[in-house]
Amino acid sequence: MNAADATAKVGAILGIGAIGQLLFGFLIGWLVDLIGRKRSRVDSLAVAAFIGVIAYGVMGFITDPLGKGLMLAMILLAVAQIFGIIASQVFITQQARPEIRGSVIGFFGVCGALAQIILAYIGGFMFDKWSPNAPFVLVAILNVILLILCIVLRPFIKNETAETNEVVISH
Repeated sequence: MNAADATAKVGAILGIGAIGQLLFGFLIGWLVDLIGRKRSRVDSLAVAAFIGVIAYGVMGFITDPLGKGLMLAMILLAVAQIFGIIASQVFITQQARPEIRGSVIGFFGVCGALAQIILAYIGGFMFDKWSPNAPFVLVAILNVILLILCIVLRPFIKNETAETNEVVISH
């Protein structure tokens, strides 16, 4: 396929993912809030990791990058990404003391950017040396580790309600 056709196909696939994030972002924000109020705050992060395991795992088995199943897998991947973003930001915001919350969120963002750079490097190496699916498998494995950590550390996570009954908004 020529460069123009490939660019159009990739644009459509990425567009579907962005629409999935837009459509499901509001629902996921509500769900993260509900889970945090009814259960442990770390539970929404565990749910996000579980969905990430499924989404990235499915992407690890995609053999035809333009096949029929790709669009559904891309929507699932988009949902997993936005769920992880919202759940992690809300969790960090809820756990940080109000007087240092901005600094904690800023440092969290820097760590996230650094992780993306490292994963892009390692994923690119894996793509070149092993398989085009290897980066997705790597992120699925990292989500398994996060899920296990959420379960193991759950008893140690504070879950008090905010002192001022403030509403935490993630952006």
